[in-house]
Amino acid sequence: MAATTQPLGEPLRRFRCADACVRLLSDHPEFSSCGSLLLAYSRIVDALPELVWLGHSVQRRFEESVMVGKLVNAAVCAAIETGDRSQALEWLEAGRGLVWSQVASMRTPVNDLAEHLPDLASRLEEVQQELRLSGFSGNLHLPDGATALDERGLAPGLQTESRGDRHRKAAIHYDDIVKEIRSHARFEDFMRPKKLVSFTSSPAFALLSGSVVFLNAGKVCYDALILSCTGEVRSVKLPQLTQKRAETLRSLWTRYVGLCRAHRRGLVPQERIMRGTTNLYGHMLGRLWTWGIQPILQELGFTEKASNAELLPHIIWCPTGPLTQLPLHAAGIYDVRGSGPRVYDFVVSSYTPSLSALLRCYEGSGKPHSNPSMLLVAQPDTPRKGLSWLPNVRTETARIRALLPGDMHTVLNSEQATVEAVLDVLDQHAWVHLACHGSQNREDPTESAFELYDNGLTLSALMTKASTNAELAFLSACETAVGDPKIPEESAHLAAGMLAVGFKGVVATMWSIWDKDGPVIVDAYYKRLLELRESGRLKKGETGAAYALHYAVKCLREEVKENNFERWVPFVHFGA
Repeated sequence: MAATTQPLGEPLRRFRCADACVRLLSDHPEFSSCGSLLLAYSRIVDALPELVWLGHSVQRRFEESVMVGKLVNAAVCAAIETGDRSQALEWLEAGRGLVWSQVASMRTPVNDLAEHLPDLASRLEEVQQELRLSGFSGNLHLPDGATALDERGLAPGLQTESRGDRHRKAAIHYDDIVKEIRSHARFEDFMRPKKLVSFTSSPAFALLSGSVVFLNAGKVCYDALILSCTGEVRSVKLPQLTQKRAETLRSLWTRYVGLCRAHRRGLVPQERIMRGTTNLYGHMLGRLWTWGIQPILQELGFTEKASNAELLPHIIWCPTGPLTQLPLHAAGIYDVRGSGPRVYDFVVSSYTPSLSALLRCYEGSGKPHSNPSMLLVAQPDTPRKGLSWLPNVRTETARIRALLPGDMHTVLNSEQATVEAVLDVLDQHAWVHLACHGSQNREDPTESAFELYDNGLTLSALMTKASTNAELAFLSACETAVGDPKIPEESAHLAAGMLAVGFKGVVATMWSIWDKDGPVIVDAYYKRLLELRESGRLKKGETGAAYALHYAVKCLREEVKENNFERWVPFVHFGA
């Protein structure tokens, strides 16, 4: 155990020592205690920021996060078993979205620091800017001017310093500044993983509109941790939702979604296959309801249907493991009589990659504007990569323009929608609507992109340009909320990336949508959103996006019929 705290030891070695201690104590309970096991787990959690180090490439950090994910889940289970729910939630949060948290921290205001230590605040902001520019674009191993490496991993004919060298130097400089800041009174825990009380006592937490439900993937079964708006933490054991069952549901769901739809908006649906899988979808959603969601809603007391959707309580889901790939918001009993319980009858659902990501959505929030400006990007016929034509993007665009006065929006259509043109005006608008193809880069999620006329608009490019008053993004593109099953705790998808970039709320899709459904959803969503904004019923910090999407999906569900799950289920809301 002593080796886990050696300050001069390599982070990976300390991590492996802590892991060995955990396995030893778990395998021989007669020689251990709850306290010693939790202490060993705490060493693992403490090593996370150094193990998934900011100076490493994004790809390497995602690989490192895979290594620690299941151990963090096990630590959370151990804390729950001892009754320490606050510790369990702190550890779960510490292991969630490590890379996105690092990305977002490069945009975090340092107002309190600037007031008390202005020189250090200025130096920190300078190196944050340097890290934003050096660490989230391109191959970190290439020197400036090189486009590829030779078989030895070198750039021929070039001896200049690589972006990776500059990035690592900036990361070391960043670490040194943070250590100096922590040496001052009042800032001892600056940029450290937060205690639960730090979250619940923050002004942003006071603005939360509903309970946050964390679903932790244990070795045997799932546990739910429910964080209420009062700061109380409750736990719910889900003995029927075993790890094996969750993995089976995920595997079946993703397999049949793939059979029914290719992963691109605009391709012709395979009707014959879809008819054969309708009953299977309903069966899986029923299992998800019975095994996991129903016990949680019962614990919360959400068992009565409301006649008015605006009166429904709001839940923000934060799943882990296989559940990150499943539509919790659509769980229910879909029998032939149509009388079974469905999640959407009892609550309005949102998602978040982590608690800290959710609270960032509420930080600095004021009263929502009734008439914010929008950047509308439409790319119906991308002249690259053989991407399919999206004929209904024009209809979608027309419906949005009909709802918004001319001075409230900027439209970039077809050849106008170049990467440079979008970035030039992005920071002038609080809302952005992207109607185009999307592409996910699983090697480096910050290089996932929205496919525009001349190139892909990557998340790394957006990070340098998004406005500080960015509020809502609607990603009317394919697979914008599809994470990588290999790194479920990182939420490595475009929707989570847009939250990290600075948007407070994001509407996205879990798989490719039908092109003709886009205008239906968009029309209903923006109509209801603008109604909510103009009514004055929204409280400080609320965007109205979750309730507007809930209404829009209801409209689509009624039009296409409820048993066409693959058409209405994919739409999801992240954030505030």
